Amino acid sequence: MAYDVRAIANVVLDRAEHLGISVTNLSINKILYFAHGHFLAHFNKPLLREKAEAWEFGPVYREIYRQFSSFEKKSINARAKKLDVSSGKMVEFSIALPPNELKFIAPVIDFYIRIPAWKLVELSHEPDGPWDRIWNHLSPSNPGMIIPDDLVAEYFRQHESPGGSSSA
Repeated sequence: MAYDVRAIANVVLDRAEHLGISVTNLSINKILYFAHGHFLAHFNKPLLREKAEAWEFGPVYREIYRQFSSFEKKSINARAKKLDVSSGKMVEFSIALPPNELKFIAPVIDFYIRIPAWKLVELSHEPDGPWDRIWNHLSPSNPGMIIPDDLVAEYFRQHESPGGSSSA
């Protein structure tokens, strides 16, 4: 089962807080993209229900960009929220990942969370990677172009897990 990107964003933000690391809107989008890619390659199913879009500075989840746009380039110090229809109040997204999925995804997040945002952008722009294949095609590029999961899965299956010798 794929999860709402905002719930997984809160997992990333919880990990960042636990590790004492700042996360910006730019970096959380890349961390989510890399976590999704490794998860997709390992479990052969998507981590995230929403699709990454090819934007100028790499993969972006529109829902995350909007949720945290008020922070601009500053560190995010809130959690993604949703409307609870029964109470009419905004509540934080929460999720209880199955233990095997959390055991896999936590070190992936921890690996990428330590990488500066500019380096995450650089990693996401790797030649012939999913973002590059969508962004740098023959027709004009524009934000909003979906990066298909099949491209993401293919790419991440060809690269080692985080911490290995590969750049992905």
